[in-house]
Amino acid sequence: MEENINKIMEENPVEFMGGVIPLDLEDVSEDALLAFESYTGLKTRELIKEGAVYEPMMGSQAFSLVLVRVTDPAKAEQVARDMKANIDPRKWICVQADQVMLAGYGDVVMFIMLDSALGKTAQSYVDAFEKVCGSKPDFTL
Repeated sequence: MEENINKIMEENPVEFMGGVIPLDLEDVSEDALLAFESYTGLKTRELIKEGAVYEPMMGSQAFSLVLVRVTDPAKAEQVARDMKANIDPRKWICVQADQVMLAGYGDVVMFIMLDSALGKTAQSYVDAFEKVCGSKPDFTL
């Protein structure tokens, strides 16, 4: 997932300093579970094999790119819908994302939310995801 996020960010770079954060699905501490839910919007990890996030390292930019690999490709769209329904676009408190999109290809779901003031669009990240996958997404939400 980390490599795919880096490829997406190469296709559509941002101006701020950000970094890839791998999701540690083995860590069952309360902090890790809260972080997982904050990043993915998912209350359980049972449908996720692996994942990673790209967010600003510091500052107040509303931007979050999340990739997760699901255990069953047939459930990818439902996982995406759950993510969309539950991720808080104001999780940064002082800034808010005004664009949210999801796309899925095979067993991978991409979630992007950002503030359009960054000069980017959520669609541009879906387009970059398509380029990295080498094919149109199976679904876009």
